[in-house]
Amino acid sequence: MSAKEAARQAIHRLPDDADYRAIAKEIGFLAALEQGDRDIQAGRVMSNENARKTLDPWTSS
Repeated sequence: MSAKEAARQAIHRLPDDADYRAIAKEIGFLAALEQGDRDIQAGRVMSNENARKTLDPWTSS
């Protein structure tokens, strides 16, 4: 599915009274998912253990 079609479907799922911010947020979320898929395909991944070690200093305060 093209990015345009995915955006169109996402917009149609939103309520009729959705404002531009809600639409932008939904499209931004789709863009982030697509970037994540590209990162996975390129092998830019991290193990859960490594992610925990990286995040621990930020979350233990």
